[in-house]
Amino acid sequence: MRSEGAEHMAADSLHLIARGSWHPAIRREQSLSQAAAAAGIGVRFIAPRGDQPRSPAARLLHPDGETRMIGSITVVERGLELPSHRSDVIGGVNSHLIRRVLRPQRCEGTVVTYRPWEWAASRGAPRRVFDCVDDWPALLPDSAPLIRRWLGRIADEADEVVVVTEELADLFRGREVHVVPNAVDDHLLVPPVRPAPGNRRLLYLGSIGHRRLDLALIDALLSALPDWRLDLVGPSFLEDQSPTLVEIRRLEGRYEGRLRLLPAVDGRGVVEVIDDCDLMIAPFLPGVTSGQSSKKSFDAAARGRAIITSPGVSLGLDDVPPDQRVADGLDEWIEAIKRGPSTTEVMTRTRSWAQANSWSARFDEWAQLAMDLPRHPPAGEG
Repeated sequence: MRSEGAEHMAADSLHLIARGSWHPAIRREQSLSQAAAAAGIGVRFIAPRGDQPRSPAARLLHPDGETRMIGSITVVERGLELPSHRSDVIGGVNSHLIRRVLRPQRCEGTVVTYRPWEWAASRGAPRRVFDCVDDWPALLPDSAPLIRRWLGRIADEADEVVVVTEELADLFRGREVHVVPNAVDDHLLVPPVRPAPGNRRLLYLGSIGHRRLDLALIDALLSALPDWRLDLVGPSFLEDQSPTLVEIRRLEGRYEGRLRLLPAVDGRGVVEVIDDCDLMIAPFLPGVTSGQSSKKSFDAAARGRAIITSPGVSLGLDDVPPDQRVADGLDEWIEAIKRGPSTTEVMTRTRSWAQANSWSARFDEWAQLAMDLPRHPPAGEG
């Protein structure tokens, strides 16, 4: 049982061992960091360098990156990003390098980890939390036995386990977990909603990696709907010669400007890129949607846009945005796209849903669990 002193320390600061660099700020970690900073909590965001050296030897010799301030948030870069999910040895090296930056024994607060193979890096911190956002064994099937062993350690050791959807609770059998879904980034709610431009532009906004996007479905849709175009916007985690990137480049050439792979955006850029589309889409391969609490749905709702998703994408909520369309198979996808943008009345209801599901509305719930903070009573109570 923690002492009163340890409980006090847990409320002082928040240290997040992030899955990626700060820019683009589109992940759950950045949203939580911004919400915590707005609540007056000191935040340290520990991220891999954005310019990772390609050679393993160069990675080992490369110095740590810089420490800088993003508003009141301290962003600390670590100089190495190893494929730690592949073995205990690589995971141990990576955890040691994270600990060198994190210095968990000196942390006066809560350390939050997102990838199971980095859990050991938080050892010695006053409060250790795992915030589970993915079905890691399903995403990395070749490493599934090792990942399940790490998840078992987390279930045994964590002060708190938070999951984004109820489906992910099965990863921690025998352990009580709490569901805190994703939410809408508050800055997306500031500009007024704009009507869809009527340009028949589809938008995929989010990380682009292997084993995620259903490129065969995208190919079939662009072939069946010659008046529509698609932009894939987001950080790419693909090697230059990866089959996924090769296929995307092939489709870009085939559809001559109707399919574009574009760099990631954040901040005001997210608002602009969503406002410039008629519909957002999330076409995922079967088997990778389990446990997903898609931020794409929250982003779309913030700007009043309809989104079409593959089956199985959950938001971790009882209700979904008014115009979230689920399509299974090519014919249903074609029908969902041909319905076109939301009506003005549905856009208004979608925006209201987004405002009720913002991070400013949800952060208190997450902080009570993850940081062991007291509940703030709603206005009018007390």
